Amino acid sequence: ERFRNGAAWAKEILKDPDLYELYLSRARDGKTPYTVALTDYLRPPKILLIDTANYTGAEGDEVIVSAVDDVKVMQVEVAITGPNGVQVENGVCTRSQFGNFWTYVATTGVETTAGLTITARATDIPGNKGESQVTL
Repeated sequence: ERFRNGAAWAKEILKDPDLYELYLSRARDGKTPYTVALTDYLRPPKILLIDTANYTGAEGDEVIVSAVDDVKVMQVEVAITGPNGVQVENGVCTRSQFGNFWTYVATTGVETTAGLTITARATDIPGNKGESQVTL
């Protein structure tokens, strides 16, 4: 079922000239834009790193996320949850001009970071989501 949906999605998405060119640019070793698009549909992005070294719990602190995908990560979001499970804040990261890094800037200060969970979620072109989290 998922493969069949992916096949239909790949055929449809390649009608867009810009996306066709993007998938064509990733087609190597005998692969076609169609097979690259189908593979992209079947594989979610991955979070490689959630760097909290510069996050002390203050408003304006940064969390750096490294996210990768077969083709392109479209968006990365971060959610910060307290030890009680209540969400402190969440929002969209800004893509760095360097590599696969994204930056989230905290909008809410907290008294302590102990027990906070930081969750990063990346989304690719087909809408797949890859997620990872760290607890401070």
